[in-house]
Amino acid sequence: MNFPARINEPEDPVLRRISRALPDAWIDDQWPMRRTPGVTRWKESRTSQGVRLHLLTLIKGLGSFNAACREVARHTDFRRFCRMKPGAPSPSPGTLSKFRAEFGVDGWRRLLFFLTTLLIPSVKLSPVGVCVVDSTDLPAAVRHTWKKKTM
Repeated sequence: MNFPARINEPEDPVLRRISRALPDAWIDDQWPMRRTPGVTRWKESRTSQGVRLHLLTLIKGLGSFNAACREVARHTDFRRFCRMKPGAPSPSPGTLSKFRAEFGVDGWRRLLFFLTTLLIPSVKLSPVGVCVVDSTDLPAAVRHTWKKKTM
């Protein structure tokens, strides 16, 4: 049985690398989670968990919040990536929708800017070749036609 390098890290190597790169403390400091009265489903959550769940939805192509909530409830690796406790309830689709509305476009813009400025210097880029595709339509060189011309 393969155990992750650190306890409670996802076993999926892609999720593990992304999980290590995400600055949870910075995210939680920048966007403290607001407690909404009457919402008890995901009451012990942090902003970083909501960000991780949204990233998981994009990375794994889950397609909808309903699918994301189902898959997070079933898969231990997904729960580890989202830093959710094993027995804790997964969020409802409505909670994810409200989180996305509160986090907003500006939140994603700030987070992605921070991540790119943090990660770009540490990534070793290889030389890139450029390929230009020419998609010019040319008439086919046909010697024989199967259909008779009707004129």
